[in-house]
Amino acid sequence: MSVPSFAFLGYVALVGALLAVVRGARARTVVTVLANLGFIATMLATPATVVPFAIFVAAGFIAMRAGLRVRSRWFLPVVLSAAVLALFWLKRYPIFPGALTLRGDAFTVGASYVFFRIAHLIIDAGQESLEAPPSLLEYLAYTLDFTALVSGPIQLWQDYRKRTAPQPFPRGDEAWTALGRIVLGLFKVGVVSPILLDAHQRAIEALGASAGQPRGIIAAAAVAGIYPLALYANFSGYTDFVIGCARFVGHGLPENFNHPFVATGFIEFWSRWHMSLSSWLRRYVYTPSMLAAMRANPSPQLEPWYGVGAYLLTFSLVGVWHGPTSSFLFFGLLQGTGVAANKAFQNVMISRLGRRRWNDVAGNERVAALSRGLTYTWFAFTLLWFWSSWSSLGQLGGGLGWAQILAALAALFAVAVVTIAAVRALTRAGAELAAFASNYVDLRLVRASYFAALGLAVVSVAVMLDAPAPQIIYRAF
Repeated sequence: MSVPSFAFLGYVALVGALLAVVRGARARTVVTVLANLGFIATMLATPATVVPFAIFVAAGFIAMRAGLRVRSRWFLPVVLSAAVLALFWLKRYPIFPGALTLRGDAFTVGASYVFFRIAHLIIDAGQESLEAPPSLLEYLAYTLDFTALVSGPIQLWQDYRKRTAPQPFPRGDEAWTALGRIVLGLFKVGVVSPILLDAHQRAIEALGASAGQPRGIIAAAAVAGIYPLALYANFSGYTDFVIGCARFVGHGLPENFNHPFVATGFIEFWSRWHMSLSSWLRRYVYTPSMLAAMRANPSPQLEPWYGVGAYLLTFSLVGVWHGPTSSFLFFGLLQGTGVAANKAFQNVMISRLGRRRWNDVAGNERVAALSRGLTYTWFAFTLLWFWSSWSSLGQLGGGLGWAQILAALAALFAVAVVTIAAVRALTRAGAELAAFASNYVDLRLVRASYFAALGLAVVSVAVMLDAPAPQIIYRAF
């Protein structure tokens, strides 16, 4: 079963209806677990293909329970290392001999996202900070949550417990809000993202046909600049869809995006992009790394620079998580470099200007506009190694000299500065217009009409193209 799809919506409606008539928290947990297993069953080639995945999940529960009892400084390093190796095995990283490689038809969907939940439980259990450890049923309901299995968002156990409603179906405005998120998500994934991905492919073809010509600069800028928008529409659309769906089965999933392209630096960008992943990494990699450095060599002068190293380590791991290829590893290194360079620049400017003057400079609208353009350009540049490979990039850029490549990046930067500023201005104008119109028009009716139009567009495109449910780019990770 694909997510998002109309079949998935039907499955959510069925599960929500069952939860609505079931009484008692334990009975609802049983229904949730069965719903999770039923969803996984729809994606299995044969029942045997889920065995490695099932062993991985079962081992996670055993490790969590052991963490509640074992008090050894070696427990967490050993168990987490084993869990990482198990994840790499499930994801078929080529670090294992051929005889030990996982079969190609084995079920691995959502393995990375399940790993983050399991690792969180193991770490918190080992550190004696796990609130109300889950029972086996609760563990299966949480780790295999079918609404977030495919591509997240990543949710901590404490958050899952607090945001699981006793009454599954939302009512009134809350129900309309959840339905609006579903429609918006389908529109982003099924309409906007395919259009942008098609434009991206056309830009690639144009670049190939204009190698060595001045217009190749424009094509190269388009190749780099369009893909971040396509990826955002695809992934944030998926997130909108599953957040809305989850609410109809009583779950409150965390937000994963918060207008990332208005970020004025790469640190801020990663607090707005794939927020559940960056939050997990900060909690379990960045903060422990900082604390370890400060314990090893306490120094107020060096503390800001420890942050540079911790950021480089933390966000370089993004590449390892995406895949074992050199392209993904370089992609991760560029992410870590971007965040670390942002932190280092802040350190230098604060030391020279003082924190107050630096805040004034950074808050200047012109400086902020340039910073937004630079942040977008760097992210677009890093994504070249996300969607492509070294050999493909060599073929694409083979006809471009360094001067043309730099000119393409400069053109992308200029377009990003102007476009983001224009979108922000239009957004502010729209908010002011809505505030004025609220005195004369029922905005709920306007919103309902807006989402109805989006829904009609989604259905029309699906019917006209007669295409399968749209694929989620991040499903591969």
